[in-house]
Amino acid sequence: MAEKLDEAMLKSVTETLENLAFMEVFAASKEDPAPSGENMSAALLFLEPFQGEIRSEFSRALLEEISETVCGLSQEGCAESALKDILGEILNTIAGRFLTELLPQTQPFRIGLPEPDPLPHPEPELLRTWHFRSDQHPFTVQLSKLFSFDLLPTDKT
Repeated sequence: MAEKLDEAMLKSVTETLENLAFMEVFAASKEDPAPSGENMSAALLFLEPFQGEIRSEFSRALLEEISETVCGLSQEGCAESALKDILGEILNTIAGRFLTELLPQTQPFRIGLPEPDPLPHPEPELLRTWHFRSDQHPFTVQLSKLFSFDLLPTDKT
């Protein structure tokens, strides 16, 4: 099951950023540097058919690069609210693709709206963390509280 989650997340993240921002994305190891500088995060709840949460953390520099590609906004002139919107849209797309990869084709699902700057979740709730990079920009995606995947071993990386 862990391998299926890993494959689904890798495919969801790479396709989202390749299609949305024309960026090549690679899986990175937990030893690779974490997002540095000013980071921005967002969270989104999975509501049905199971409950859980997906989070992402991107550097401001990566979001500015994406905004320049997607919206044509200069990196210097990009407002914080626009960067939060872009991060929310990226996370929303990743979450939808991720569930589409995991669930049977006819299985409906429901997700919440992206929430910028979420409060930290309790560490025991963390299920899995994936590390990625695009160019020199590392970023992470985390999954927590997926009750229907209770047989999956937790990964505190």
